[in-house]
Parts: sequence; C-alpha cells; structure tokens
Amino acid sequence: MGRMIRIIAGLLLLASLGGGQTPEVLQFGRKIGADWTAGSARWMNFVAISADGKMVASNGRVPGGGDEAVGLWSFPDGQCLRAIPGPVWALSRDFRLMVTPQGLTDLASGNLVTREAGPGVFSADGRYLVYVLPKEEATAAKANIRVIRTSDGARVSQFGTRYTAGLAIDPANRMVASGHWDNVTLWDLRTGERLALLTGFARYVEGIAFRPDGRSLAAITDDGHLQIWDVAGRRKLRAVDVGAYQPSTPVYSPDGALVAIGGYPDGTLYVVAAESGAIVAKIQISMFGCGSVAFSPDGRYLAAPSNGGLLNSGRTDSGGSIRVFRLNR
Repeated sequence: MGRMIRIIAGLLLLASLGGGQTPEVLQFGRKIGADWTAGSARWMNFVAISADGKMVASNGRVPGGGDEAVGLWSFPDGQCLRAIPGPVWALSRDFRLMVTPQGLTDLASGNLVTREAGPGVFSADGRYLVYVLPKEEATAAKANIRVIRTSDGARVSQFGTRYTAGLAIDPANRMVASGHWDNVTLWDLRTGERLALLTGFARYVEGIAFRPDGRSLAAITDDGHLQIWDVAGRRKLRAVDVGAYQPSTPVYSPDGALVAIGGYPDGTLYVVAAESGAIVAKIQISMFGCGSVAFSPDGRYLAAPSNGGLLNSGRTDSGGSIRVFRLNR
C-alpha cells in the first residue's frame, strides 16, 4: 500500500510540472540553486556533474559569487560548496581543470597551466583540451582547431579551416570530431590528419558526443535534427527530429542507451532512445532555454538548468536553479 501511495504521489508531481513529460522515464526530484523565488526568471544555462557523482556545477547566481560565478554544489543534496569567479568556458569531468578568459587553470592548486586555451571541451580523462581559435588567430595560423595537453599546456596538433560549431574527443583519445555545415569531420588527435567525413546533415552541426564506449556518436544540427552514427563503419544508424532549435550538446547516458538534449527557445528537455530513435521523454523546464544537460555517472539522475518564467502549461516557474530528475528504467 505504501509503495502504491508513493507511485501515485510521484505521478501527481510530474503532472503538476506540465510539458508532456513521460513519467515512466523521468521523475522530478529536486531543485538546486540560489534563486527559487516564485515567479522569478534568473539566468542559468550550464550544468555538469563530476565524474565521481559527488558534485554538480552551474552558472547563474551563486552565494558569495554574484551573477557571473560558477557554483559547485554537493550532489544530489544541493549544498553550495564553492563559488568560482566566472565566466568559465570549459570544465573537466573531475572538476580539476577549467578554462577561463585567462587560460587553462588547475583548480586544486590555483596555478595557471597555460594562457593558450579557449572555449572547447576536455577529453573524458582530462588529459586533453580541444578548442577553436578566434577568427583572427585562426586566419593567421591557417588552422582553427587546436589540441593541447593539459598537464603542461603543450600543443599536440592544429588542423581544420572551416567554421566549427561543435567539438568532441573520443573516449580513447584517438580522434577529435568537429561539427561544420553539413558534416562532422573526424581527425587524428595527435597528427591532425583527417580520417573521415560524415555528411548529409544539411545544416550546421552544433553539438557532438561520443558514446562512452566510443562505438557511436550523436550529432545535432542547429534546427534540432539528431543523427546517430556508427564510428568504425562511418555510417548513419538513425535520424531523429527532436525539434530543439539552438540545441545543447547531446549527452549519452553512462550505458549508452539514452541521449539527452536541451533546447531553445522554450527550454524543453528531450531524452532519446539511442537504439530506436524514439523520444522517450520530453518536458519543458524553462521559458528561455535549456543550455546543457548532464547524466550522473551511475545513470540514476539527469540534471538540466532552468531559467524559469511562464511555461506553456500556464504555470509560472522560478528560475536560476538546476532541475534534477530521477531516471526510471
């Protein structure tokens, strides 16, 4: 009887959130953040969960850090641990390294590793950073994608000349995937040699993610068309229109079964079954966009940022907080 009451209560809570979500997959858990005032709209467009699952990071208002800081919160209970002066352009999965306008910094020591860094992505193990050079620097260098080693800031490789909108490093640190108009290009991380061209997107590829085992990759265009590709076979497995304009970078669940995406302009969170391409969950969590999403390393939780505002359901929701959902599978 007690179990039935808990199930009914969970379904009622989900129904109150609105937005067409699927209770079988997502169950709302809690908010984490500083601004929970009813009816407020506070900016937050970034979340990440640490590799050990003990911390979650976000931008937005942070106690002791103001509006430009990045906050580190305990996870999943949500106690504020630290405010890092922002903006932060990239954060390694172990939360040890960050990239700011000043360069690549080791958070543990506070030491600047190198000023030669920019907005980009870290490898899963934090050993490498890949980023895109500013246009004027790229023109002078005749290449716009750069890979550096994070231990000492040494440049590993530099390649590519086209406008680049998305980047990812495969789990084995062998390849870099870059997103461009109508294609994803695969490069050798160490030599910069072009390995393959995955074509047929018909739009700019805004975000790319490798499956945790490296066997496939998910790539999404600026108008919300998601494609799943077999990496070794260089072939498209499936395509899904999730309808997320200006989407966040897709993220695989730890077991590779799900792909999560946040969308603009209406702040909808999407979860797609990687094998079938079915949209298994869809929930609006913000009026102004959902800039990133993150799975916990144990696969039990999915976190996304909310800016709040008036939702399509007619409910006014508070913003500036991380929304944490439990995955029911």
